[in-house]
This record gives sequence, C-alpha cells and structure tokens, in this order.
Amino acid sequence: MMLDRIGLGFFRVTICLLLCAFQYVLWFGDSGVLKLKGLWSRVQSEKMDVKYIREKNMKLRRSIDAIKSGSEQAQSLSRERMYMISEGEKLYIFE
Repeated sequence: MMLDRIGLGFFRVTICLLLCAFQYVLWFGDSGVLKLKGLWSRVQSEKMDVKYIREKNMKLRRSIDAIKSGSEQAQSLSRERMYMISEGEKLYIFE
C-alpha cells in the first residue's frame, strides 16, 4: 500500500515535469510560439519592402516607356541631368 502511494506520487511528479518540459519547448523552443511571432513580424516587414520596391519599379517602367515613346521626354531628361543644350543655346548654371 505504501509502495502504491510512493509509485503514484512519483508518477504524478514525472507527468508534471514532462508537461513543464513540453510547455517550455512550446513557448521558448526553436519552433516555439515566441519565435513564430518574431518570424511573422519579419515576414510582414519583408512584404512592405516588396510592395515599396514593386511601386518603385512600376514608376521606373513608366519613365522608361515615356522615354522610349517620345523624344520630348528624352530631350527633357538629357537637359536636366546631363546639362545638354541644343545648337544655338547657351547654358547658365547658378550655384
């Protein structure tokens, strides 16, 4: 009878320790809840970065298409960025 009580107590303590170990792994382990939350926020951040880069790429594509389609756009950009001038014009740069 006493042995049954000792065996039952040992069984309860063992089960309790196993449950605590499983809880530790669940919350703090390599694939635990806290790590999952960190990865989730990182994924959201990466999605925002991808969205920003896609929008920037679309603007650049539109700009490229405009340059390819019209000489006025190309002429405007060459004047602004490379200080190119047409024949007979004078360029003044103010600093």
